[in-house]
Amino acid sequence: MNDAKDKWDEIINILGNINLNNFLRHYWLSKYGVVNQTYLMNELEKKVNTKKAVFDFLDEIKSEAEVYESIFTKSNEMWRSEVVDLIDDLFVISKNIVLPLLLGALQNLPEKDHKRFLELCISFMFRYLAIAERESKELESLFSKMSIEIRNGRLKIFSDIKERLLKIHVDDETFRSIFMNKDIRTVKIAKYILRKIEVSLDPTQEKFSERITLEHILPKNPDSEWKEYIKENGIKKDEIIDKIGNMTLLMGSANKQAQNKFFIEKRNNFYRKMTKLKINEDLANIQTWKEADVMKRQEFFADKAIKIWPI
Repeated sequence: MNDAKDKWDEIINILGNINLNNFLRHYWLSKYGVVNQTYLMNELEKKVNTKKAVFDFLDEIKSEAEVYESIFTKSNEMWRSEVVDLIDDLFVISKNIVLPLLLGALQNLPEKDHKRFLELCISFMFRYLAIAERESKELESLFSKMSIEIRNGRLKIFSDIKERLLKIHVDDETFRSIFMNKDIRTVKIAKYILRKIEVSLDPTQEKFSERITLEHILPKNPDSEWKEYIKENGIKKDEIIDKIGNMTLLMGSANKQAQNKFFIEKRNNFYRKMTKLKINEDLANIQTWKEADVMKRQEFFADKAIKIWPI
């Protein structure tokens, strides 16, 4: 019992602040199949039912915990910087759903395939979950099966993994159509989309500063000048306020300064001066900001999105 407890304490220390129950369930999904959290202990008791099985299990999950912790915390000690950046992008879209697949794949796929595997996962998840908002429970089952097959060697070629995801992926036409009408109400998703579009417009730029902030061109809380403009032009504010075409990026404290100001003042004092951000170039000379202007920008972003998140 003391030996077993010592091993268990090591596992707890490895995981640190990571939720132990989540780890155990993700490990089970990654290696054995889908199980409800309520019944996980029953499944463990069935499998780990001898002294030898206990110590084999503890040794195994110690190793799995080390990998899980390194993925969860995006450890530079375990993964190359490009892999860490991709895991970071993937976690913006969804963390818990994809963790069982990463746990199986990053341990068993060749290191040379890690980058393109993660890029594929990001494109798939962005289209399927962030934009199309399709049922996530189907993904849990799919990712569990894929991880098990990667572990046992049935899925070891990148093209086979891609083919499996292609069976339920969101195709270009559907993706573009949904994107064109999509409202983005989550700040981290909106910033992620705009950052990726900015990088596509200027691939040579340095890594983004954390001081980059999200800006609504037509603000959520418009001032009196905006309200008059909205009324005069019959603008349906609620239909465009959360469109990505109505959003941009600003640097530093500019967002607080711009906030609810009228678009002409924003154009002259902010968009024209944010020369480091290519995403603001089309805003430097805007004369109106109505539904048609928002949707024109939305369409430009939709066409970019197909290329940035390809399947």
